[in-house]
Amino acid sequence: MRAALLPAMLLAGACAACRDGVPPYSPVDVPPDTASLRQLTFNTGDERDPQWSADGDSVYYHASNWYDAPGPGTLLRIGAEGGTAVPLADHAQPNPATFLTSPVVPRAGGRLAYLHLARIRSASDKCSRVGGADPGGLICRVGEPVLDSTLLRVRTAAALNPALTDPGLTVRYPGLDSLQWSVGPPPYRQRVYPFHLDWQAGESADLRPSWSPDGSRLVFSDGIALSLWTPASPAATPLPGTQDGVAPAWSPDGNWIAFVVIARGDAAVADCTCIANLSVHHLRSWWQVTGYRLIVIRPDGTGRRELGEGREPAWSPDSKTLYVRRSDGIYRVPVDQPAAAQLVPRTGGGRMPAVSPDGKRLAFVLRESGTGDLDIWTTSLEN
Repeated sequence: MRAALLPAMLLAGACAACRDGVPPYSPVDVPPDTASLRQLTFNTGDERDPQWSADGDSVYYHASNWYDAPGPGTLLRIGAEGGTAVPLADHAQPNPATFLTSPVVPRAGGRLAYLHLARIRSASDKCSRVGGADPGGLICRVGEPVLDSTLLRVRTAAALNPALTDPGLTVRYPGLDSLQWSVGPPPYRQRVYPFHLDWQAGESADLRPSWSPDGSRLVFSDGIALSLWTPASPAATPLPGTQDGVAPAWSPDGNWIAFVVIARGDAAVADCTCIANLSVHHLRSWWQVTGYRLIVIRPDGTGRRELGEGREPAWSPDSKTLYVRRSDGIYRVPVDQPAAAQLVPRTGGGRMPAVSPDGKRLAFVLRESGTGDLDIWTTSLEN
């Protein structure tokens, strides 16, 4: 998603026009499958976080601007061969302002987990204009959203209730002292961790949860560590050895959790002063990202190993290979021989990989050069 992520989503029109006037997601727009490469989505706006249905017949994802529900985040599904997208949970999102993302299902099917973004804050909550000192080359910018909290929700496929009533776990993201930000005296402190910047830009699936193969537990990130949660439990359990971990993926055999460590350097602080009606101090801390490291660990926190560079891991069905995003595309990384990683053909510039249950196809996201929109594509893994 582009830098103006939140404003763009909130200004989405009631009926998004598709390219060349073709109705959204019309299969007539799908190019011939001559190179084992197929574009699935064509809507204006961004589509991201693809995940396969348990039977491999559909791809689940979320869209920032869907013509039937023009809100900041809508859960959708589309046939693996293309066609017309439909709501993934018909009764989950009647409110266009409801921000739902990151749909995932267990390999055995059944329950759907997703994120319901609950609270987003920005510097403009305290300042209509910001100026002042800018040490370290940082800019005191207004309106950059910081994700404060979300609900990790779970629903059955046949549920008829709205998303707001689905059971869930509140996940607080670090960055703001909620009480001080709401009612405390200045200076108002805002810590912008790397995952915040990734989320603002729509550039990653850092916060996407992942099911255990049997569908009994979920692993998720709060932006700086992983935790395990059994749905219906009142609290989650931190997973040791996962500091700065994001983008978890549970292996199909249940033995490993892959995740990504966002390596960061020292923090710099921007000391800003509002120049609106009142002078208000606002301190913002930034961390420079120095790399993304691929890690595997057992669900009990033992056996931690680093597998080199990589983001947004997705497992092969046999749990022997990880598909990860690198700077020039999607790579295969053998878990036992990470140095033998190879670029998957036809995935240049790809991100957010997801492997079909039979291991034959890969869904991923590409940015269109003309509009800058993110669209979902699939390609064969057999040649």
